[in-house]
Amino acid sequence: MPEIKKHIMFRGPFGLLCRPHINSELEIIVVTHGRIDVTVGDTTIEVFKGEAVFILPYETHAFSPMDDSEGRVYMFSFSLVEDFYNRHGGSDAKSGKFALSEELCAFLSYATPNAEKTPDEFNAKSIFFPLVCEYLKSASPTPLHNNKHALSVRRIVDHIHENITEKITLSSVSQALGISSAAISEILREYTGITFTDFVNNLRLEKAVHLLHDCDISITEAAYLSGFGSIRNFNRIFFDTLGITPSEYKKL
Repeated sequence: MPEIKKHIMFRGPFGLLCRPHINSELEIIVVTHGRIDVTVGDTTIEVFKGEAVFILPYETHAFSPMDDSEGRVYMFSFSLVEDFYNRHGGSDAKSGKFALSEELCAFLSYATPNAEKTPDEFNAKSIFFPLVCEYLKSASPTPLHNNKHALSVRRIVDHIHENITEKITLSSVSQALGISSAAISEILREYTGITFTDFVNNLRLEKAVHLLHDCDISITEAAYLSGFGSIRNFNRIFFDTLGITPSEYKKL
């Protein structure tokens, strides 16, 4: 069923997971105050109030919000992405930055006042299609990353997500997907600029952040549900990535 997979509000430098990561949903980032720097692939752009970034599924991306920044991240399910592809030739679509009209900004504030409640199907469509139409009619959208390895990365990401609580190694992913270990390492280096181990840790950390944000569970539970083998390792990676401890993030 078409729906928003997740709607997240961010404020300041710790409002988003900033390290390179990949989602299976189509993502649209809307800046409502200040500025954030968005990196998609090897391209970094500045996004200001009244602007948005359209990110296709399985595109590697990162965020660097400024201290006074505020905005929203809309993550749309793949069923809505497929509908968009059918209507607008999405196979040729590119991730990119575009400007929002004042009317649309006002509507988004009204339609999604907070991140506590996920919109239903009707509201999700009423948010998704105006945003896409605004992007499509933009006179000069800023094009971003496009990569020939997107399909392979999608298979790798899906496999890791499906086995997130299991022991995941380069060898196990290679055997499961029928792609050589050397090829996987090369694809991830070209697509994300990081190693396989860092890539897996980033996906696990992203899941842990969402669990801490959305669920009333302990830090220990979030760590193990995300596949981290020890709390000590989880705390170290969390702090090295976000610059704060899991306890501090949960308070924020």
